[in-house]
Amino acid sequence: MMYSLRPIMNQTQMMDMRYLLVIGAFMMGTFHSLAQDGTSRALAKGEIEQQFLSTNLTLLAGKYQIEQARAAILQARLWPNPTFSISEVNLWRNNPAETMPPIVGKWGKHQQVSMELEQMIETAGKRQKRIQLERLNLKSKELEFEETLRNLKFDLRESIIELQALQVQETLYQSQFELFNNLSEVFYKHWKEGNVSEMEYVRIHSEMLSFQNELTEIRNDKLLRIQKIKTYINLDEDPLIVIADTLAIDRFVIPQLLQWKLDALENRADFRLASNQVEISRQQLAVEEAERKPNVQLSLGYDRGGNIMQDFVGIGASIDLPIFNRNQGNIKIARLDIEKSNAALTQNKLMIVNELDASVTRLAQLQSIIEKLGGQFENQLDQSLEKYTRNFQNRTISVLEFVDFVSSYLDNKKNLIDRKEQYLKTIEELQYVIGKDI
Repeated sequence: MMYSLRPIMNQTQMMDMRYLLVIGAFMMGTFHSLAQDGTSRALAKGEIEQQFLSTNLTLLAGKYQIEQARAAILQARLWPNPTFSISEVNLWRNNPAETMPPIVGKWGKHQQVSMELEQMIETAGKRQKRIQLERLNLKSKELEFEETLRNLKFDLRESIIELQALQVQETLYQSQFELFNNLSEVFYKHWKEGNVSEMEYVRIHSEMLSFQNELTEIRNDKLLRIQKIKTYINLDEDPLIVIADTLAIDRFVIPQLLQWKLDALENRADFRLASNQVEISRQQLAVEEAERKPNVQLSLGYDRGGNIMQDFVGIGASIDLPIFNRNQGNIKIARLDIEKSNAALTQNKLMIVNELDASVTRLAQLQSIIEKLGGQFENQLDQSLEKYTRNFQNRTISVLEFVDFVSSYLDNKKNLIDRKEQYLKTIEELQYVIGKDI
């Protein structure tokens, strides 16, 4: 049997109860978050991304790696240094000795010296092949930077969406907590006066504690997301971050599967990196095949007093004979590396196509759910809450009925928030798979 307070509550008590319920109902649609706190800092998603691009330390490290690859090209362009040597220098006179013209003053009549200048000349275009290899390595570093940026941006955007969802949940549960906290105080007073049953007070109070626990978990999750975002944008200030943008879906994405697959293969940095790795393997094979051809060592020598000529100047050349070592092992390794790189490229392409198919399927499923939960149903849900609130004010429904409806209302609202969050994250996942914003 429904238990009503109307017969046993005086007019002042009813006014207090209605006042609290009306305040609580209005708080359902009011944003009471940390964004309005003096210790927080509200940032739009675009501001966070801009700060991320300019201050993220991981991206800064990636830029240094690119500059290192440019320096490697510079190094590959350099010629080998010539070698200069002095030998056969005697600091004293050895008998018997011939007399020669002095070198400095009266010194050097019996001194001998030999000098040689050597320069290695690389054959088979080895230097140009190494330069081309380093250029491909530079391209790999640039693509690795793009891939790092793609991964970090995706993770950052997911964290922002999660923080947005937590903000909406906090607002939703904060308003209910404040409502039921006030109701708990009123019901406790009327329970002590004998106007309401202990069961009704306990039910209201336990609901308030449940909202309090839920708020604590939400705020802990928020702190984790905020900490992560602050690390991404290299922010060490004390204020907490609040996302200024709302968790809203402006429009649904129309799938363009065939075009997206082409875009992914054109834009994905990891696919282009795998393709560039094939070119690196081929260029490495060209370098190894060139290495089997020996280099030429040219020399220019001068000898004083060491032979039949007092001042002898001569030229020479040397070359390795490729009899035993023709770089066979390294050439085989390079050929096998080409096959491995081609297999990795094919695997990468298959992975991209499957990822895209899965993302599009999830997007369509979530869109169907949101269309059913949002729009008219969400408005009906909010209107039903207003009706239940008015009925509870007028005491035409019991505490248990009101609490049960609020619980069902929150479940549906949270479910809608979760689906919106998943939908927005799936869009980010889709953009991550395609390799560009859609």
